[in-house]
Amino acid sequence: MGRWRQEQRRLWEAKASEVEANTRTVRRIYEEVLNTGAFDLAGELFGPQVVDHRRLPGDPGGLTNILKGAQLNRAAFPDLQFTLDVVMADGDLVFVRWTMRGTHQGEFMGRPPTGRPVEWRGITQFRLANGRVVERWLYADDLALHEQVGGPAG
Repeated sequence: MGRWRQEQRRLWEAKASEVEANTRTVRRIYEEVLNTGAFDLAGELFGPQVVDHRRLPGDPGGLTNILKGAQLNRAAFPDLQFTLDVVMADGDLVFVRWTMRGTHQGEFMGRPPTGRPVEWRGITQFRLANGRVVERWLYADDLALHEQVGGPAG
């Protein structure tokens, strides 16, 4: 019985270590890449064949697509900051409920700058392998963001 418990404890500790490492990686995406605009760090945090499930027809997909969206947001809202409202992890999955705040100072989806403060909320799910993001699902209240910069998404 003692060996069985030791093995269970070892497995639990290994899973806890993986969860902590995955959570740190995801936090770095928000704190070091998105909040600062240091997009060159993304290659350390995302796998080379990352699958982006928030992709429009014709978009390149992968890290290229993820960075394109982040750069467009940074250009439109140069002072943007993400707050991680909730971070939860289980094994290779990390879930983040976030709020992005910024000021509309650049063109966004064809809309000229308004100077208005904006707040955008969403949930992102990440799957990690070997310490890097290999899949991302992003669900955000895009309509609320579009309304804040001059009208509904069209």
